[in-house]
Amino acid sequence: MRRYWHILRKYKISLALCPILVLITVWCETIQPMYMAEIVDQGVMKRDLSLIAEKGVYMILISLSGLGFSVVNVYIASRTSIGFGTDLRGALFEKIQRLSFFDLDHFSTSSLITRLTNDIARIQQVVLMSMRMMLRSPFMLVMAIFFVVQINKQLALTLMASIPALSIAVFVILRKGFPYFLLWTKPGAPYICMEPWCGISDRDNADQNFKTKQGIEHISAHESFVREHTIEVL
Repeated sequence: MRRYWHILRKYKISLALCPILVLITVWCETIQPMYMAEIVDQGVMKRDLSLIAEKGVYMILISLSGLGFSVVNVYIASRTSIGFGTDLRGALFEKIQRLSFFDLDHFSTSSLITRLTNDIARIQQVVLMSMRMMLRSPFMLVMAIFFVVQINKQLALTLMASIPALSIAVFVILRKGFPYFLLWTKPGAPYICMEPWCGISDRDNADQNFKTKQGIEHISAHESFVREHTIEVL
């Protein structure tokens, strides 16, 4: 993203606020089990209704606070990504306007339209995801490990030892089974889509030669090629 920093620096305040908002939102979510454990251990087991009510009110207030910070984060991230996409599209249009006729002959009209629409929309989605999803995952991991250590240090060691093994296993499976992996989302959507691919479509400057096509799977005679993946919705 260094190439686009001259545009992004216009939104440096928003870029600085989003990590803070995401961190607060993650903290509001990950601290809830601590209060729940205290309710069960100190309230339910000892039949202390006042403690249950007190901690329950805390949990509700923290949840509402987390929701509020999350809404603010979505608003700032969406506004920043849309503004960045608009500025980038304007800068690219000005660049195209300054091209000579000789340079324009090297680009087709459809290619320039794709650059101004789909390509910029994808970069805009990357900015949006970077300010929300990509920040949320590492913060969630760090905060979860922190609270696990607070609850049970022995369990935390087991969890931390399993993370590298799981990461390596997922990398090997995706690398061998699906060499291409796509992450995408819609602007403002509360989800991220993960699509494992075995091949990719041709680029705009592809030579249309099937033998040299990128991402092609070569299968010998009488051989089969089977890939499958399972999605579990929790």
